[in-house]
Amino acid sequence: MVPVSPNGGSKKQILRQLILILELYSPKDVYDYLRVLALMLCSDKVSEVRWIAFKLIVEILRKFYANGESELGINFINELIVQFRHSPKWVGRQAFAFICQAVVQEECMPADQFVTHLLPNLLSLASDPVPNVRVLLAKALKQTLLEKAYFTSLGNPHLDAVEKTVQAMQLDRDQDVRFFSTAEPKRHLRSTPLEQSVD
Repeated sequence: MVPVSPNGGSKKQILRQLILILELYSPKDVYDYLRVLALMLCSDKVSEVRWIAFKLIVEILRKFYANGESELGINFINELIVQFRHSPKWVGRQAFAFICQAVVQEECMPADQFVTHLLPNLLSLASDPVPNVRVLLAKALKQTLLEKAYFTSLGNPHLDAVEKTVQAMQLDRDQDVRFFSTAEPKRHLRSTPLEQSVD
């Protein structure tokens, strides 16, 4: 197991190194050891550590699905849902929106797996009591999901659910939620979820 220093800088270094050498580990070793570290650091008090941990989450999912280990991938996704989507802390639920946005943006797992296992939980954040969580959901849907051809293709059965969620958020009581669910993304200035703060 990789030791984690209490120092934020050391954690960032470890995370970056793990992302670089992930391919050297077997999917089972990744699941048994690195997954635990990634989950822990997604809740770190240092926002930059959390951003890099989200990237590690994405690369772990990529590792599982690229190696045909969909069962490990689904188990990991279920942990993400329990730990973050159902977190009693709003920063945890906000982290879930970031993770989903990064997963879609990086295309680290098959789209059909995403819509089956993650999308319903992501869309359920529309009723979150904390405006900051709903803002992140609006950004994830408008700036990432609805930019992907898979989600906008005619006949996609999931497009309707996404569009209805966005339309409902356009009537949200919070001004920022309404703004980000209405505004068209600036394609030339697209930012990644990992560049934004979850504070």
